[in-house]
Amino acid sequence: FPELSPGLELIEAGKSGLIFDDAQFAARLSRLAGKIAAAEGFLRLSLLLRLIHELCTTKTTSTLSMPQATTANKATERPIDRAFRFIYDNLTEQFSLSDLAKYAGLTQSALCRAFKRTTGLTVWQLCTRLRIEYACRLLLTTDFDVAQIAYASGFNFYPYFCAQFKAHTAQTPTQYRQKSTW
Repeated sequence: FPELSPGLELIEAGKSGLIFDDAQFAARLSRLAGKIAAAEGFLRLSLLLRLIHELCTTKTTSTLSMPQATTANKATERPIDRAFRFIYDNLTEQFSLSDLAKYAGLTQSALCRAFKRTTGLTVWQLCTRLRIEYACRLLLTTDFDVAQIAYASGFNFYPYFCAQFKAHTAQTPTQYRQKSTW
């Protein structure tokens, strides 16, 4: 279907992940993805088509596609790609900028500059955003309480998690979970 090509191109460009600047759009897609995971049969297919339709018809302000970690060859990988892989592999763990820079083979300041140039975000802004997206998935697909999800998503301080969640999604974790069930 030619009308699906914009969505399919977007999916192809972000094989291992996409970040959407529009928090409401990202939250809508995340809720829809959670419903797809929980659904079966025709409903699952219908929801998948709805997700593709959303991708095809919504203009996002910008997207960031992350490198495919599973096919990475560390010897030929760029330092920034190693940094992305490290973040994905350790997202729910605590790590320092020093750990990340060492793994990427850059100084901390060079890593920060490369990160900002590549993503438009700081290292910690991206980590927080990815952790919030992971928490959204857990809210939609598990029965864990919000505190468990906060810690499972890599946040050490529950009130900070709640504040960051609300800043990124414009709702509390509980509101997000309640609005996504229909």
